[in-house]
Amino acid sequence: MLIIALACWLVIYNIFYISITKRIKQYGQLRAIGATKRQIKQLVLYEGKNLSRKYIPIGVIFGCLMSWILSGFHWNAVPSFSLAFLAGLLTKVTVRASLNAPSKFASRISPITAIRHVDADVNTKKEKRNSKRLTPFSLAALNLSRSRKKTVLTLLSLFLSGTLFVSLGTLLNSVDPISKAEKYFPNHGRFDIQINNELYSEATSLSDLQTEGQLSTSLKNKILAINEVEDVIEHQYIEAAIEGIKTDDGAAIVSIENIPTLNNERWSSHLAEGKIPDVDSSDASYILLNSASSDLDYYGAHYAVGDHISFIIANDQEKVKHDFEIIGDITDKNSGTSFYLPPKVMQTVAPFNSNKSYEVITMDKSNEELIKSELEGVILNEDTLKLLSFSEVVESNRIAFRTITISVYSFMVFIAVFSMINLLNTIITTISARKGELGLMQAIGMSRKQLMAMLTYETGFLVVGSFTMALFTGNLMGYMISKSAGNMGGLSYIQYQFPWSAIFLYFLVILLVQTGMVQFVRRSISKQSIIEQLN
Repeated sequence: MLIIALACWLVIYNIFYISITKRIKQYGQLRAIGATKRQIKQLVLYEGKNLSRKYIPIGVIFGCLMSWILSGFHWNAVPSFSLAFLAGLLTKVTVRASLNAPSKFASRISPITAIRHVDADVNTKKEKRNSKRLTPFSLAALNLSRSRKKTVLTLLSLFLSGTLFVSLGTLLNSVDPISKAEKYFPNHGRFDIQINNELYSEATSLSDLQTEGQLSTSLKNKILAINEVEDVIEHQYIEAAIEGIKTDDGAAIVSIENIPTLNNERWSSHLAEGKIPDVDSSDASYILLNSASSDLDYYGAHYAVGDHISFIIANDQEKVKHDFEIIGDITDKNSGTSFYLPPKVMQTVAPFNSNKSYEVITMDKSNEELIKSELEGVILNEDTLKLLSFSEVVESNRIAFRTITISVYSFMVFIAVFSMINLLNTIITTISARKGELGLMQAIGMSRKQLMAMLTYETGFLVVGSFTMALFTGNLMGYMISKSAGNMGGLSYIQYQFPWSAIFLYFLVILLVQTGMVQFVRRSISKQSIIEQLN
């Protein structure tokens, strides 16, 4: 919303600034017949208020209609009317802020200034004489430089939308749905049979579901008996309360997982201090800490290697207490797990089956559809279990990211429309204000082709210049955002990728805009003869 407000501010500011520069002589005449600075300022502000009264309600009603359609034709009156009021208020405040500088500029115009006014910024510095031959290119550069404020405002608006497009395009391109899915399949399995988290409730905890023992050795053997199944990896998980820590919600509940039995080289690279217990150990005296866990931060609990900690592990039938010494510390932000134990110890300390899921590893080039069908048959009568397929999780992630991508690009198109309005407004007012000047240029020998080339270069400077700046700045911002997001907990699947597709799309849009502007300028110039332009 802040970005939209900034885009609105730029457009409104630019439109009123250009409008005032076109009417400087009118304001000078009003000053000459007795209008005060305050009255001139109020006149400009009244124009904005008048437009706001007419069109903000229309915009709010249209926004409500769009919201109603997007929400499946459902309407919740109280929050909807509240948001509509806030949207209208935000727009009104934005318009008022946008008019502040133009109204002050108009109020400072004196009758003498109006008489001497030329639609250009005056350069008071002494300049050297330049005998360089004039060309359409050099004339375009001169015309843009003499109205610096208009040029900068238009360039800034185009630059803002371009930077947003490239930076957000970079972020979206850096999201890897496969990497996100691998979080559920750390051993590169193709299926995962797990306790159904949809059954969790205030009355039913994970430990209650684990107590039913459906992830049993018997089930594991049935899975291993399926043709083309290579291995089944147990994932153990316990929710435990830290003794001695109380919160407003009750006990401080943290997670304990088993130390990975396979592919743990990358996982163990997070070790910051101490050592990792042996994966085959049955010693229930030591535990491994993950100091980067968000749960520990939430409870304000801080531990180090050598500290002792006590846990209460319970279900609705039994409660046990275990004391551990912290033997090592890993810092893995991508894992929400607070502590790790060897698999054998996990089964020892829990008064129930600590298995949370079975990761099913299949042979290369296996028939996944057939395996999936057999796995569904194996768990058909197991009420608390559900089956996840790696390919389905990847596809689900792709659909989710596709929806986000469409939403983000729609937002960027909306911002780009403001930039196009700014550019179009600048071109229209430039041609209108310089009508006599353009006619004079043709009268002294400038051909229609040269005139068109000059005006094309002017739009090209703005469009191509903003594209070049946005390409560099947007990619740099996208890189920084992707890197920062990738280092956050749970977002390791965001890794910077150069946004070839986004940049190619942006280039096509810029090409279409430039072509459209050239055609618009050509038609505007061709409508009037030299005599009509001079008059």
